[in-house]
Amino acid sequence: MPKGPPPQWNRRDCSFDHLVVAALNKGYGQVLVYSGIETEERAHAIRRGIYRCARHRGVSADAGRSVTTSSDDEMGVRRDVGGTFTLRYRIFDKRVARKAHIQRHGADRGSWPYNPRRRATDEERESWANRDEKGNVVR
Repeated sequence: MPKGPPPQWNRRDCSFDHLVVAALNKGYGQVLVYSGIETEERAHAIRRGIYRCARHRGVSADAGRSVTTSSDDEMGVRRDVGGTFTLRYRIFDKRVARKAHIQRHGADRGSWPYNPRRRATDEERESWANRDEKGNVVR
């Protein structure tokens, strides 16, 4: 009997992979501009999708922070004059990105904006807990 397809919870969301491929074709460190985005929520969904697909491909992405920026030279989402949004992003090689991060923030992970190896807080663990339909934690 043949195996079935993989379970849905293991599927990767690669819906924005074409943007990462376009950046890879243009070259590392080159700024790409995605303009004409209707809403801010859609712009941030695209930004998160670029980070996700870059991780799948083993490269680093710089698509800005989760807030709308106003600076012209900063990567991320910004509001245009016509009411639409523009996303500026670029792709880097993982080794070059790690080296630049260590040069910028130092080798001590405690001083980094995000420490990937720190222990989770009780509030974070509480937010991850499974909940029933009424919002109560299921143990």
